[in-house]
Formats: sequence, C-alpha cells, structure tokens
Amino acid sequence: MQNAQPSSERYILFALGGTGGHLFPALSLARALKEKGREKLLFAGSGLASNSFFENEAFAYRELSAATPFSKRPLAAARSLVTLSKGVREALALIRDIQPGLVIGFGSFHAFPLMMAARLKKIPYLLFEPNAFLGKVNRLFAKKALHPLPLRARTNIFPIHLARREDVEGGVFKGAARRNVVEAKEVHFSLVRLLF
Repeated sequence: MQNAQPSSERYILFALGGTGGHLFPALSLARALKEKGREKLLFAGSGLASNSFFENEAFAYRELSAATPFSKRPLAAARSLVTLSKGVREALALIRDIQPGLVIGFGSFHAFPLMMAARLKKIPYLLFEPNAFLGKVNRLFAKKALHPLPLRARTNIFPIHLARREDVEGGVFKGAARRNVVEAKEVHFSLVRLLF
C-alpha cells in the first residue's frame, strides 16, 4: 500500500489486545482515520496475530510481550511482571524506531507495555474506555492523557465486550450489539475531529 500522505506524517499507534470490546472500537477508529487519508497507523499489543477479532491482513501490527499481573499465585505474578518488563522494552524500541506522534490506548493488560513506554518517552496519548467504569490499565494512565477523561460510549447500553459471537452474523452486529457499535463509532468520529 502506498502512503498518500507526506513523509512528515507521524504514526498513530493503537495500544490494545484481548477481546472484541478493545478491538472493535480501535478498528472502527482506524477505518475512519484511513478514510480521512491517514496511512501511518500501527496496532501494537500482545496476541494480535492469533486474535480472531483483529483484522491482521487489513492493518499493520507489532506483537509486544504482555501478561496479566493479577494472579493470586506469587510465582505466576512474578513471571507476568518479567513479561511486562520485556514488553515495555519492546515498546520503547518500537517508539524509538518509528517516533509516533500519538498513542491511543484501548485498555487491558495487552496495552500496558505500549502505554507505559509512551508515558516514559512523553509521547502524547489518548484513552478509550468502552466500559461503564475505567479498567485498571486505563485508570493507571488516565491522569496524563491528552483528553481530560477517557473517551467512551454512553453507559446506558451494554459494553461492547459483552457482545456474544451469536450477536455477530457475517461480520455484522445484530440487536443491542449493533447499537453499541454505532455508539462507539459516534465517539470515534468525535475523536477523529479532535485529531484533525
């Protein structure tokens, strides 16, 4: 794919992984940004290559090491911290290599390494929270985000991550899941306006 933008355009990194609740809003935003002519978009997080919700043929991505540190077993928690440290080092190298202009975090421990690297390197970042309450990772990074509050869909509809596979038919959402995706898109188009 050829880059339609001047070479001075800086990358926008998407920090994410995990469930559809984290991925669907990010994919929606990436499509909207592509429609606006942005080509330098890169998804980064753990498990993207094998994630059935991620469109790894449509979008460039980079795998980063991550693991949940919230285990009740001390040895597993210690291993997770080592894995997260490795992921932060990988994310720092990624930032050094491509020098992004913005990072957008979509929550979950999969996003933690890139969000931590963005904070350490003072790369501006925004957060998106699809749930009624901030998750642990978004809560950790919310104070320094560009936007005063994490962007999120209204809370009077069920969170996207509660959508079941039965709510998706041929790649199209049905019923309440569809309404929630439309809500998320409205939030993202607001974010696109904020970015440009």
